[in-house]
Amino acid sequence: MTGIAAGLHVIAQLPERYGPKESFLARAERAGVALAPLDAYACGTAPEPHAGPGVRLVLGYAHPSPSRIAAAVRRLRHPGR
Repeated sequence: MTGIAAGLHVIAQLPERYGPKESFLARAERAGVALAPLDAYACGTAPEPHAGPGVRLVLGYAHPSPSRIAAAVRRLRHPGR
């Protein structure tokens, strides 16, 4: 995770096993969790700096309570529950 001390969002890079990105985002949507990939914030066609394998997300943490964040993580871990 990066950017925690910088404000209201954090960038999380998930391990490659969670990808491909499109599949992961579709699973999250079915679980009722709204996520934004880092590349949704890109301008132009320049590659992401420091991009590695896996899914990179921009996570906002200013509005949701800690319990809502924990519940969303549980839904992502166990989508059928």
